[in-house]
Amino acid sequence: MVRAGFIAVRPAPFKEKEPRFVLLRAMEKVSKEIEKEFAKTTKTWNEHHPEFYHKLTVKYTEIGSAVGTDDEIYGYLNNGTQVRYAHMTDDFEAKTTPKVIGSGPGKGGFAYIGKPLPGIEARQWDEVITENYEGRFNEILDAAMDECAKKSGHG
Repeated sequence: MVRAGFIAVRPAPFKEKEPRFVLLRAMEKVSKEIEKEFAKTTKTWNEHHPEFYHKLTVKYTEIGSAVGTDDEIYGYLNNGTQVRYAHMTDDFEAKTTPKVIGSGPGKGGFAYIGKPLPGIEARQWDEVITENYEGRFNEILDAAMDECAKKSGHG
């Protein structure tokens, strides 16, 4: 005689709150790390200190995070400009470099506002940080998902 038999295995009930907190903690962790990366770009700035923030968003099926600043000067450097009116001293050396996270000592400074000059070359810090953190972000979220599975009764 040949038979086929099946046993239905019901999974444990899903515990929704714990996984959500695990994911929120993971997003908070990666957001703070990224915020520190942005702060490195202004570490040696003397007088102007942009404030960086991170904001978590929670929707029914997703948790997101935005890290950044609303600082106008930082925006000019990060995004670049078509023209600039600020003339610098003859010995001026920028404290920052395009696509480099960090800032150096620099030299010289602002002299006067004058005729238009070629714009500021975009530093693109936001793009570099995003590229640099893609792997780290996935690593942190993968670990959080494993923890979620355990805490929800399914791991």
